[in-house]
Amino acid sequence: MKQITLVGLLLLSLTAVVPAIASSENLGDCLAMQSADWSESEVWAWGRLCHDQTVDMNLLTGSTGDLRPWQVTEGEWDSERILSSQFLYDILREDHYRSAMSNKRIAILGAWFPEAIDLRGVRIDNFFALTASRFDRNFDFQAGITKSRFSLENSWFRADFFFNSMTAAEVDLSGARFDGEAGMWDIDSSRSILLGGNQFAGYVILAGSKADELVMSAEGKESVWIDNAQLSLRDVRVNILEDTEASWIGLEGRLDLQGFQYARFGGVSDSFDPTRAGGTGSERPIDSLLAWLAMQENRDEIYIPQPYEQLAAVLAEAGQTAKAKQILYQMNEYRRIHASTGPGEKAWLTTKKIIIGYGYQVWLTVLWFGVLILGGAVLLRFSVQGRRNLTLARSLLYSLDQALPLVYLNPLHEDLARQHPLVLQYYFQIHQVLSLILLSFLGAGLAGAIG
Repeated sequence: MKQITLVGLLLLSLTAVVPAIASSENLGDCLAMQSADWSESEVWAWGRLCHDQTVDMNLLTGSTGDLRPWQVTEGEWDSERILSSQFLYDILREDHYRSAMSNKRIAILGAWFPEAIDLRGVRIDNFFALTASRFDRNFDFQAGITKSRFSLENSWFRADFFFNSMTAAEVDLSGARFDGEAGMWDIDSSRSILLGGNQFAGYVILAGSKADELVMSAEGKESVWIDNAQLSLRDVRVNILEDTEASWIGLEGRLDLQGFQYARFGGVSDSFDPTRAGGTGSERPIDSLLAWLAMQENRDEIYIPQPYEQLAAVLAEAGQTAKAKQILYQMNEYRRIHASTGPGEKAWLTTKKIIIGYGYQVWLTVLWFGVLILGGAVLLRFSVQGRRNLTLARSLLYSLDQALPLVYLNPLHEDLARQHPLVLQYYFQIHQVLSLILLSFLGAGLAGAIG
């Protein structure tokens, strides 16, 4: 029995030691891969990656604190922070380096990349981050694949940034600063595209991208849109749009929402912080929502109804039916006063607005019908015929009877109609026509056929 126990302990020891030896050998192999062309900083960075540690360039320079690259003066950028584009190319493209990193994350913090970065077509299988780093030339990562989280949080892109036609899991660009164009069209993300707390100075193009969630506000930090910054969300499709009113400040007339589709607002009500819960886009004041739609670029030159229709559908789905109707009302009003609207359509829209509020204020039709009945009753009551025989109550009933097509509520009213002077006969013929028009509008409005 004791011999069996000793054998068991020996086996257990071997199962613990063998992986450790293998791990040690793998680490040694990884460290030995360093290129002779790499700088001392890059060799040090590779060693950190082999140990599955964050490459924090602050450790080389003795810096502390929360680094924001643009807050550091030019002279304070130490050359020890420099990593070359070739270093990134090697570890992400060359098979032996990729194999060494197959089970490790790549996280680089506080680096300086003075050269253009070309990662077109690269596939990254694990977590990848270039955070709080500085990029002096173009950053080009097109037509690639990132299977895990990809983060460029708090980095500074001093030239153009291209991250388009990508297949990605989660893309985190929150807190980053973009001094040039940010081309991010046709991203296909299975999770989230995270913005918020950014600084944008150029054209930001997300057109055609897809994600489960688009986050425009990061932990209450809103992006700053400076100079002539623009944002295109044309044909973007997401399930959740998480934003705040302040997410869009500075984009007046430079926001493209055409074709933008979202199933619902997320906002702070989705937060795990209960102190921030309860304020989604659906719950914002109607004036705020309309101001957002009014930011659409070229809206005065081209009639663009889709953003109104999309927002109304989301509000209706969220139970905000009154707001949804107000949005659709304003869409019709936008169409009515638009420069491209012809005189015939403008006249028809004006008629719909006055009679039934474009189909969203049916009470207006009922009010107009009541005014018609009252007007007919007053005219009849104070006519010679009315002063002799009719009270105001009977005049109202008669006016209502004349307004209803094909039937008489009181057979005596038919005889009374024959006794009208010519002026009253003409009036009540017009009365009947107007009544038929109002009843038609009322029926169409109740059926939802006008809008």
